Parts: sequence; C-alpha cells; structure tokens
Amino acid sequence: MDYSDHYTPEWTQENVYMNMSATGFRLGVKYGKDIKNFQPWAGIYYGIYSWRCNFLNKKKSSSWGTDEGYVAGLTYSIGVDFHIKESSAGKDLFIVTLFGEGASPVANPEISDLFYSGWTWTNAGGNHIMGPYRIGLALSF
Repeated sequence: MDYSDHYTPEWTQENVYMNMSATGFRLGVKYGKDIKNFQPWAGIYYGIYSWRCNFLNKKKSSSWGTDEGYVAGLTYSIGVDFHIKESSAGKDLFIVTLFGEGASPVANPEISDLFYSGWTWTNAGGNHIMGPYRIGLALSF
C-alpha cells in the first residue's frame, strides 16, 4: 500500500515541543542579619504572573496550539549578600548575592483542537510556570 497519497498531519512530520513562558511581578519581604561584610537572609514573595503555553516546532516557527492566562502564588528565597567595600571610606562598591528560590505557581493549560480538530488537551496535574527550584547570582551596584 502506498501511503504517500494519504494525508499526513503536519505535526507528525516534525518534533513537537511544549513551551511554557511567564512574566510576573513579585512583592515581598526579606529578613537578614548583618555579619561583617556578608548578610545571610530569607524572604517570602507573593507574585502575579501572566503565562503562555504553546506546542511548537524546534525553531518555534509553527504552533499547533496555545493557551494563556494568569496565576498568583507564593515563592520563597534564601541567600547571602557579600558586600564588597571601598578600602578607604568603607562604603559598598557593589554587592554580590548568591541565592536560591523555591516554589512556583501552577497553571492548568487547556488547548482545544490540538493536533486534531475536536481534541482537547487538558493538563489537569498542572504545569509550574517556572522551575520550582532555582539558584542565582546577582550583582548590585
């Protein structure tokens, strides 16, 4: 049987990747303890995030379905600020911060007509809008 005459959906001809992106605003509190030139601290933040979930090809030039929305939630953070000081005046030249964050709000995307007409993909378990555990390094002037 020759299958070249049959319709093959476009999504079967390429790899499909799920992409979750988010933009947000966080506001919170941070408590630290000064110890000479470094300051260990812990913080808690409440944020509101706009998210977008897509099924795309590798080059992100084709999309088979999209959902977007808003979600709010708490994140937690711990870190250490290292104060690099001017030798003569004792003022901070800059601060190096090593930190870790935990928790991430969860979105429940639902995309109608994904790959086939009439098929709805629902992620009932949810997707973290960003990695639930993150580490970082910040430089402040």
